[in-house]
Amino acid sequence: MVGIPQLREASWLITGTDRDPVRHLFVRLEEAVDGSGVWTVELSDCRLHTRDGGHAIHRYNCEADARMAVALIHTLGTHLDPLPTWNPQQREHARWRVRAMPSEPASQVRR
Repeated sequence: MVGIPQLREASWLITGTDRDPVRHLFVRLEEAVDGSGVWTVELSDCRLHTRDGGHAIHRYNCEADARMAVALIHTLGTHLDPLPTWNPQQREHARWRVRAMPSEPASQVRR
């Protein structure tokens, strides 16, 4: 829909089982479909409230720069020390779970 940012990718840095993961970080990649060409990357710490500094947003003027930022976040996330799971005695290296959303060509965007 024109004017509303469209989600293009969402990813979570998780530990634990895939069935019941512990979410540590959330990354969202959005495209503005208003003709501006602006892409937004949001990074959230799942355990902190926004008011406590657990949220950052940056806007990019092109898709390539935004996707590079997301790739860097994913790379850095894999280098963190082991993180907690639901078991208080267990820590493990985190992994990313990524969901890419299909994008419609501009000619097919509903107006």
